[in-house]
Amino acid sequence: MSNPYYEPSYNPYPASVLIGTGILFIILPVAAVSLRFYARLSTAARLGIDDWLALPAVILCVAIAVVQIIAATAGGLGGHQQLDEQGLPGHTPQLYVYEKTRYAYEVIGAAGLCFIKLSVLFFFRRIFRIPIFILVNNIVIGLTAAWGIAYVFALAFQCPSPSTLWDKLESEYAAHGCVNVLPFYLSFAFTDLILDVIIFILPVPHLYRLVLPMRQKLGVASIFFLGSLVVAIGITRTIIYTWVVDFASNRPLLWFGDLTWYSSGVLFWHLAENAIGVLCACMPSFAPLIKGRFTGTTKDRSGRVGDTTGSSSKATPLSPYYERIEDQNLLQRPGSSVHGIPGFEEHALRPLPSDRKTSSEPRDDASYHVSISQVSFEHHRVALGIGEASPRISWLFEGNARDWSQTGYSIEVSRQGKSDVFNFTSSDSVLVDWPTVALSSAESALVRVKSYGGDDGIDTDWSKPFPVETGLLEDEDWSGVQMIAANKTTEQNAPHRPILLRKSFSLDGDIASARLHITAYGLYEASINGHRIGDAVLAPGWQSYDHRLVYDTYDVTSSLQSGSNAIGIQVGEGWYAGRVGFDVSRNIWGDTLGAFALLVVTKADGSKETIPTDLSWSSSTGAIITSELYDGEYYDSALDQPGWTTVDFKPPKSAEWIGVKALNSPVGRLTAPDGPPIRRIEEIELQDIMTTPSGATVLDFGQNLVGWLRLEVAGPAGTKIKLVHVEVLEHGEIATAPLRSATQTDYLVLSGNTTQTWEPTFTYHGFRYVQVDNWPVSQTPLDKHSVKAIVVHSDMQRTGDFATSDSLLNKLVQNILWSLKGNFMSVPTDCPQRDERLGWTGDAHAFSPTANFLYNTAGFWRGWLKDVVSELLANNNIVPVVVPHVPSVGAVYPTAVWGDVVVANAWNAYISSGDLSALKAQYVGAKAWVDSGIPRGGDGLWDHSYFQFGDWLDPKAPNDQPGEATTNSGLVADAYLVYVTDLLAKIAAELGLDDDAARYESSTKILKTAYQKAWIDASGKVAYETQTGLALSLYFDLFPAGQDEAAAARLQQIITDNDYLVGTGFAGTHLLGLTLTKYNLTEEFYKMLLQTTVPSWLYQVVMNGTTTWERWDSLLPDGTVNPNMMTSFNHYAFGSVANWMFRIIGGLAPATPGWKTISVAPAPGGGLTAAKTTFLSPYGLVATDWHIDDAGLQLKVSVPPNAKAEVALPGDGVKVWTVGSGTHVFKISSVSGSAAGSSEKVQ
Repeated sequence: MSNPYYEPSYNPYPASVLIGTGILFIILPVAAVSLRFYARLSTAARLGIDDWLALPAVILCVAIAVVQIIAATAGGLGGHQQLDEQGLPGHTPQLYVYEKTRYAYEVIGAAGLCFIKLSVLFFFRRIFRIPIFILVNNIVIGLTAAWGIAYVFALAFQCPSPSTLWDKLESEYAAHGCVNVLPFYLSFAFTDLILDVIIFILPVPHLYRLVLPMRQKLGVASIFFLGSLVVAIGITRTIIYTWVVDFASNRPLLWFGDLTWYSSGVLFWHLAENAIGVLCACMPSFAPLIKGRFTGTTKDRSGRVGDTTGSSSKATPLSPYYERIEDQNLLQRPGSSVHGIPGFEEHALRPLPSDRKTSSEPRDDASYHVSISQVSFEHHRVALGIGEASPRISWLFEGNARDWSQTGYSIEVSRQGKSDVFNFTSSDSVLVDWPTVALSSAESALVRVKSYGGDDGIDTDWSKPFPVETGLLEDEDWSGVQMIAANKTTEQNAPHRPILLRKSFSLDGDIASARLHITAYGLYEASINGHRIGDAVLAPGWQSYDHRLVYDTYDVTSSLQSGSNAIGIQVGEGWYAGRVGFDVSRNIWGDTLGAFALLVVTKADGSKETIPTDLSWSSSTGAIITSELYDGEYYDSALDQPGWTTVDFKPPKSAEWIGVKALNSPVGRLTAPDGPPIRRIEEIELQDIMTTPSGATVLDFGQNLVGWLRLEVAGPAGTKIKLVHVEVLEHGEIATAPLRSATQTDYLVLSGNTTQTWEPTFTYHGFRYVQVDNWPVSQTPLDKHSVKAIVVHSDMQRTGDFATSDSLLNKLVQNILWSLKGNFMSVPTDCPQRDERLGWTGDAHAFSPTANFLYNTAGFWRGWLKDVVSELLANNNIVPVVVPHVPSVGAVYPTAVWGDVVVANAWNAYISSGDLSALKAQYVGAKAWVDSGIPRGGDGLWDHSYFQFGDWLDPKAPNDQPGEATTNSGLVADAYLVYVTDLLAKIAAELGLDDDAARYESSTKILKTAYQKAWIDASGKVAYETQTGLALSLYFDLFPAGQDEAAAARLQQIITDNDYLVGTGFAGTHLLGLTLTKYNLTEEFYKMLLQTTVPSWLYQVVMNGTTTWERWDSLLPDGTVNPNMMTSFNHYAFGSVANWMFRIIGGLAPATPGWKTISVAPAPGGGLTAAKTTFLSPYGLVATDWHIDDAGLQLKVSVPPNAKAEVALPGDGVKVWTVGSGTHVFKISSVSGSAAGSSEKVQ
């Protein structure tokens, strides 16, 4: 093609065209980028780097367009160059403007093209996750950035002084050290074109390999081929550049004499490439807007895309060529349109192997969604003040992508102003190692996680950042802190009046952050400047204080101010110095209340200031006269000291503030919490107000709960309101006998000044009913507005739920749940109301599998089991029957089942959580107990001269002798010994201790033989043919080979002869159902479970119980309370049956530790027609949902991402389906007991 510039009249770019296109090239790019960001907002999509790069690109494009308009109007561009006064092409004012605008063109245009290219490349990087593509794309990004920087700087500094370009004629540039830019222009055009071509073809091979119908493949490719427009413009501009350079080189006099005429084409196409580049880079964003306009799609608040036309119940695709195809990897996040290309947003686009099969059956797009919903550290829901310097990290998945598993993950750790990303190839997502240098004391970090899928091509987005911060990890961190107490004589053999501790202090400068680290000898409540700190109650909870004292950490930044401040700590006796146990024993761990705290304030300049508890504090007492765990709180409002934690506090004349004294330091025993604190969890409204036969007023909250009342009351000064809390009524009056010596009574003496909002501080009660005396009804109505019940317990995360077609079973599960709530109070107690409330180990042993279904108990057990081991090691390797050990229970003595908790609960926690580290920490105690804590006879079994609780509270045991069960306690002890020895072998194997595992396996065999010799005769009969005797022998595999089936038949007969009523106590109940199911007698247990006469599980339900009871007959059929001294109405041990309900009715169980593989094997029966069970596993939500109708049984199974399930259908035990994540539906044509018709997987 000949060079048209040699034709004198050639100029297709007159000033009018340049001005018009300049305006157009302002409007189009601005509109394109605006629509791009609008599309993001309208689809709730996250903005990416590519989006943000579009902003400087459009700003620079607009700048060039403005420059072009100025050049055309004031600089002569597009017309012949203005001549000087002599009629020569001299340096005129017009040329001065032209040269300035041309300089701006060159520099700004080059920068704009660079930003456009980078925006496209970063778009690619977020779409394609093929390793080789990522590598090549990153190289091109680097080359593009280097190209842009090089040319921008070269153009900006083509002359030593840029003003030379407009102060001198172009013919004079060389004399002033300027570079000859004509060849430079040509190199810029060619390299720009080469980069455009590379960017254009970069994704083509991967688009070609997509396994898609041709129509869809062409649709996908067409979006990427928008880049061909930019390539075409680049080619055009390169040709123009070539012509111009050729003409300027061969006709320099014409060129220099008419620059405004000959250069217009070069500058025009420079702007055109910028403008069209911005437009093409943004056009993919318009797809959801166009689709939403013409198909009626909209997005609900959940982010799902739906059809607003009402013509279909299925989600409408965002684009006709992005229907969801079975097993394809062009995957769409529901509601996400981050780049406006359905199927590409923030996901990996990976070509499938050529042999990958696809299906044309459309599916709901939402099934392809995978995200990380929660990141946790160790077992902390809130990771503030944790004790692990290198906390392990876990993350929960959401979404039901079919068969999705993680193949790798990235962890971003941001700390001390720096972020680092660590990449791993692993399927692990639970308790993975901290990826970097350990945290130091009080150091914080933000952590994000991203997971990568396998061949399915789905990667998660980065999770939101989750904070983690250590507490004080070294003893030296507490330097200068003293445990302080009021400088007064402590109470002797009497309740301790809570103390107030106070200090004023001043802070200079701006406050960046502040942390309060605090614990107490007793229970504390802290305030700063009148603001209560934190929401924990009864803190720091109950530990074996001789071995471990928990301190808590709070973020108190918002409570402090520059200048004057005040801090106050109130301390009550709690477990530390209060009455604990069966008698009036007090001061078990100490007789003086104290507080130990360190306030650390970090200033804006990085300096730190500390305010410790020390002898500079002052002390007093307030309105609380007594506040005891068993006996309640006495609060006299007249003694209140309002504002005592504020700066402006002025003590009342009646108040005395004195100094403080130092107590022995707890440093060395201090530990950060493992589990959550006790908190106010919910409020229960008043259900009824009744008048008893004696004329007393009683409140009924409709639920037996644990906590206290909150009052909103006004009345005459000195009015003393009395509140007596009980669990049940008897003969219409409150039943206080089950409380034994505990009174559970609160007193509030009114101030008379105003309406008071009051609740007790350092006590708690187990109750449903409250008798109220002396309520000031003349000023405050007694109703649901003035009284509420506050429920408190250890704030664990709820994980399990269960419901069936039987309302009584559903109520039973709710009762069990409420008993767990009421007794998981820092330690697992037996009951929450009487003068006991102790950490009975046998109860916890029986109930732990059920607890592990209902709540995330990992942190809770971890803390308590530390105390179990500490107490064991301090007591000759013997586990006390209550932990923490309480002397009034008696000397520490070895007992089976109760002592076995150190082995069994460690194993149960491991099965539930998958925490091998916690299991390892427990191993030393478990090993010590089995090796030397258990007293042995000559045959290796238990020395039967020791007392045993045995099958405690067997329903046939005498009321006053609950240990006199129908099953010999020696048999129970020996059976459990074989069981825990076998468990210890499994633990050793899991820990990789092969020698120990082999030794305990051998011991198990020897002990099993000894058990058979001691308790099973030659015919296979057990010495005590009872429900418990047979269940333990069967479940623990203690029978000689070939004798177990006959024993199971005898167990069935015993149950039938007993009219399907329960005949087990604490040792046998939690294993009875599992034993029957093991021997295909599930229907027999259904008959037991559904019984409503005493003794049975549903008896308590039909008797209007709202929690599980200590005795099968805590309330007798005539409505009177069992007169025995051990009659609690909130005891979780017999609620252990819920483990069977989750596993057998719901069909859910961990097949491998930590739920990586899930066992799904529901066994319908008992006339149930439906059941739904959910469990929040360490990987995400697991669920089963089955129902039976005339067509048979349908089972829906939901598996979280990165997990799999082994599904066995009723009556089809041979066949097991292994399925990955997602929702799967199975059908059986008929179901009758253990028999079943044909089965199939239908989805």
